Amino acid sequence: MYRSKRLCSHVDWFQVMDGWIVHYFAPEGIPPIPMDIVLVFDKSGSMLGRKMSQLQAALIKIINDVKETDRILLLSFSHSVHDWRRGMVAADLNNKEAAQQFVREQMAFGGRYYSTNSLIS
Repeated sequence: MYRSKRLCSHVDWFQVMDGWIVHYFAPEGIPPIPMDIVLVFDKSGSMLGRKMSQLQAALIKIINDVKETDRILLLSFSHSVHDWRRGMVAADLNNKEAAQQFVREQMAFGGRYYSTNSLIS
């Protein structure tokens, strides 16, 4: 049995997976610290299909959850690196919407497509 005096706290969170228990908690009475968040993602041909759609959904969710006190930077790569902005920017509503649009555009114009025949010598 696992016991926690903080079990009823609003900041406690348990996850049970494959027999392991993870207990997430945060100290009480401490304001959140602004973060600098850098998201680097692969948009190459190896990410085509389900991996690409899962990545896009995850990135959009992460961007949506970023607090306005945080700063964000996005970089995508395939055969070269593409940056969304030059340097960290405030995670205000306009920048978060623009960042999500950047993710959608990068995924839409993702990596190279190869036909099976072109890979056979």
